[in-house]
Amino acid sequence: MSCSTGTNIKLIVLIGIWILLFSGCSTATGITHYFKSTDHFKTFPKEGRIFYEEGGERFADIIAELLPSAIKLVEDKQYNHFTKPIKIYICTTIKSFKNMTGRNVKAITYRGAIFLSPILFNESDKIKGYLSHELSHLLINQYGGTFIGVKIPLWFLEGLATYVSGGGGAGDITDDEAIAYMLNGRYFTPELNGGIIFRKTASSYGLTPHMFYRQSALFVNFIREYNETSFQKLLTGIYNGESFRKAFGSSYGISMNKLWSIFMIQLKEEGRV
Repeated sequence: MSCSTGTNIKLIVLIGIWILLFSGCSTATGITHYFKSTDHFKTFPKEGRIFYEEGGERFADIIAELLPSAIKLVEDKQYNHFTKPIKIYICTTIKSFKNMTGRNVKAITYRGAIFLSPILFNESDKIKGYLSHELSHLLINQYGGTFIGVKIPLWFLEGLATYVSGGGGAGDITDDEAIAYMLNGRYFTPELNGGIIFRKTASSYGLTPHMFYRQSALFVNFIREYNETSFQKLLTGIYNGESFRKAFGSSYGISMNKLWSIFMIQLKEEGRV
């Protein structure tokens, strides 16, 4: 077996494991989705980074208008720049979106690109939030690779994207609702490890994804405000391929447990709920 062939097989196996664990698909089906052709998508004339299916012109126009400011927002808040071409695919039917991604969500960063579902067509007030949320993931992926989640806990990845996007991905859950949950003992635990098999998700803590995202965003914003220099150094470590545990350890001179305790005390003292 050639080195190239062995590498390709290993990549396919890794992709299958990743999709099986994170996308809710069977491995075989997930791999099929991953390699689906995007040749039928048309390039949007006004913005070459946007590709759309027949009938998606109006939505493509909206995305084209929002894209420059969304990119700037993400780059400014994540202290970095996109290094590879940005590709955004607009699906015009839910069936097509699921056929391309294997998921039934509003948006997803997948295959080094962003796929948008037509579910967003009728949610004009949420489009920029979801777009910015996925751009946050894409920026991290461009530096850390498709399997960055193995190195970074989900609460940080989703919390960062939700914080950066101003709540994109958290649905209708407000800060105060998330805080009320936390003060009543219903919250996630900010672990330092990512992982595959033992990766912690919203259901690990008995939370809905939207509640998990909002709580995570509140804590990400807190650790940024606690020491922005350390926060920037943490992201730099991640961009350089370090695990979250290592990047955090070399950035903050305080334990994660201590930071969480300070965070919870601050929430109680603010009396926001």
